Amino acid sequence: MDLGGGGWQTAWQVDPHPDDSGYCGAVQTRPNPVDNSERYVLPEPIVTNMLRVIPSPPWWASDFRGTDTLYSVSEVQAFGEPAEPPPPPFVDCLELTCFEGADKWEAFLTDESGFCYKVELTCDDGVGGGIELGMHPDGRVEGGYGFFIPEEPNDCGGFIVHLGNNKFVHSCAFNSGEMIELEVKAAPMHRCRKEVASCQPLPPSPE
Repeated sequence: MDLGGGGWQTAWQVDPHPDDSGYCGAVQTRPNPVDNSERYVLPEPIVTNMLRVIPSPPWWASDFRGTDTLYSVSEVQAFGEPAEPPPPPFVDCLELTCFEGADKWEAFLTDESGFCYKVELTCDDGVGGGIELGMHPDGRVEGGYGFFIPEEPNDCGGFIVHLGNNKFVHSCAFNSGEMIELEVKAAPMHRCRKEVASCQPLPPSPE
């Protein structure tokens, strides 16, 4: 099975029928050689959009009871239910901005290769600034963040690059006691499928 990336994985290893079954040659249905309505049920569901049949090595070249090299396949059938819809189009930006009265902003960032990140930003009142992230097609996340309080000389900021499955956490306390907390971490892909379709809009500006 494969999802289009060329990384073939085994979905089902189709063993030969036992020698004492009387069906040692010719094309036979699986798993039951005498009942073509019986279906083989995988131990657990898989999600794929391609199936491929690969012959096993000859029995004399492997410990596995393989083929005699006189093989053929007439038909492959797969049964199941439609999976979740594919991820939304590539999202290449996300912006979250602190403004007065905001407790926590939560957003999701995804790409077309199966990466999903959850971004949480918590800002106390009086903190300005925000975070801007971009995502490459290979899942790398890059961006900058900066927070400040107008009357304080020291700000709080930095740069994020290549998160992978790591979790990025940054918190900062200002002299006046106000704080910000920023967290970026990998999330289940279904969150992105449901919650991200385009760049997150900027929060409304304070009056």
